[in-house]
Amino acid sequence: MRTVVILGLVFVVSILISATMVRGQAVSLDYVDGLHDSNSIAWGQRIMFRVRMTTDSLGCKGISNGFRIYSNSGAHWSTSTGDWTGAIDTTMFQMLWVVYDGVTGSGADTVGFAGIYWDQSTGIPPYFDAVAITLSIGPIDAEHEGKTVCLDSSFYPPNNVWQWVANNDNSDRIWPSWDGPHCFTVGRPPWCCRFRGDVEDKGAGPVHIGDLVWLTEYVNEGGPPPPCLEQADVNGDGLIDDDDVDYLNAFMFSGGPPPVPCGEHD
Repeated sequence: MRTVVILGLVFVVSILISATMVRGQAVSLDYVDGLHDSNSIAWGQRIMFRVRMTTDSLGCKGISNGFRIYSNSGAHWSTSTGDWTGAIDTTMFQMLWVVYDGVTGSGADTVGFAGIYWDQSTGIPPYFDAVAITLSIGPIDAEHEGKTVCLDSSFYPPNNVWQWVANNDNSDRIWPSWDGPHCFTVGRPPWCCRFRGDVEDKGAGPVHIGDLVWLTEYVNEGGPPPPCLEQADVNGDGLIDDDDVDYLNAFMFSGGPPPVPCGEHD
């Protein structure tokens, strides 16, 4: 499988290098899940960067874009992951990749995205405009409050290019613009807690199965963030992770301790 991936990416490179160069079209950060305010992200929760891709009158038959998540102030996070949202699918590109380089959750993590069309696919159509990819990190520990985390464009191996290929007879190379870098300060989550375990934010207890389902989907399946993140921090340790899922599950079904009251921490 690794050989197939490498050969496919080399093929992407060969298309990119052989084409005529033009400029245009855009890649931009659309929004961020986990914002504390417009310039900061909250510790204790997963952070998801949602990236938009926009074409003009030229569609694309190949793309290669890398992104670097980094901190110049020493912030750490859990491993970085990338994913296609489904807006670009196998009807457009028969081959889609997510490539990781030096992903450790500290320093600088690089995640690359590549795709090419083949006989049975169409490429990205003209005037496409959608959130196409996501990059996720976190949760970030509270000890990193005040530090910065940044997202910027990047080369990644083996492609080492930031380019698209136009879906025209000349296979023109496109250098899509990028609106970054984007940097955010790690901040304290806004306080909204009334009853920990009320993940759905019903207004009060009792905890029920819907709270556990929401928490599980958020932590393990990329589901939407709870309305009040503090209420999902069931064990009060400042993080929302598998420990909270286990804690809530034990409380509901195994006689475990109740959720830690708001304002208290283990």
